[in-house]
Amino acid sequence: MFSRNDNKFSDLFLKIYASVFLIIIFYTLYRIILFYLEGVDIEIIFDKYFKYLIISTIFILFFLVSLKLNNNIKQNIVLIFTSTTIILYVIEFFLALYFPELRDNEIRKINQDKKIEKYNNFINKNIFPFEVIKKEFNFNDKKIFPLTYIPNVNTFLCNETGKDIFYQSDKHGFRNENSQWENKKVDILLIGDSFVHGACEENDKTIASFLKQNGKNVINLGMGGAGPLKEFAIFREYAQFVKPQNVVWFFF
Repeated sequence: MFSRNDNKFSDLFLKIYASVFLIIIFYTLYRIILFYLEGVDIEIIFDKYFKYLIISTIFILFFLVSLKLNNNIKQNIVLIFTSTTIILYVIEFFLALYFPELRDNEIRKINQDKKIEKYNNFINKNIFPFEVIKKEFNFNDKKIFPLTYIPNVNTFLCNETGKDIFYQSDKHGFRNENSQWENKKVDILLIGDSFVHGACEENDKTIASFLKQNGKNVINLGMGGAGPLKEFAIFREYAQFVKPQNVVWFFF
C-alpha cells in the first residue's frame, strides 16, 4: 500500500517532468520564430527543430495521462524515468572522464555525418557550401591552384551561432555584387582572409558593407582560409580589373 504522501510525491514529479518538456517546446518555438524572422528557409528550420517538438509533445501527453493512473503505476513511471535519467548522466560522465577519445571520436563522426547530409540537401537546392580550397589539381596537363570560390552561385558560408549564413558570389567567386566590378572608380579594395570575407556574418555586417554604407565604392577580395601568399596572388590576378584608389591588406 502507498500512502497519500507517496501519491502527492509521484504527482509532483510527473508535473515537473511535463513542465520541463513544455519549457523545451516554448524554447524550440522561440528558436524557430527567431530564425524565420532572420530569413532562414522554413524547411531548414523545421528539419532541425521539428523532432524536438514531436518528442516533447509525446512526453508531455504521456506524463499528463500518467496522472490519471493508479498510485502503483505512477510510482513505477517516476522511478523508471528518474533512474534512467540518472544512469544515462552517470554513463556520460564516466565516458567523458575515462574515455574522452571515444566520446570525441563519436561526436566527430556524428557531426561529420550531419554535415555531409546538410551539404547534400543544400547542393540539391543549388546552394553550394563554401570550403577552403588548399590543393592544386591538374587540368589539360596544367597545374591549377584555385584562388577563389565558385562564381555566380548561392553560397552557404557557415553556421557558428545556430543560424545559416548565405551570400551570392560574384562573377569571380568573391563576396560582391557583380555591378560593383563595373564601377569606374573603386575607392577601396580589401584583401584578407575570413575576417574580410565576412565569416558567419550577414551581408550587411561585413567590413565591406560598413564602408559602402559610408559612401565608398568597395571591392571585397577577402577569402576564407587565405594566407599572405594566396592573398598576394589574388591581388595580382584581380586588382588589375578595377585599379583601386586604395588597397587595404588585412593580416591576421
